[in-house]
Amino acid sequence: MTPEQWLRDYAFLALRVNRRMTENPGGTVSGSGPTPR
Repeated sequence: MTPEQWLRDYAFLALRVNRRMTENPGGTVSGSGPTPR
């Protein structure tokens, strides 16, 4: 696995998690306060 592949995979995962957090205001995420949306 090349660093480029790892970085792209990691970025994609972070993007998915971020989107899920914004879509789910009631979701429990450690270290994150209530989202404005």
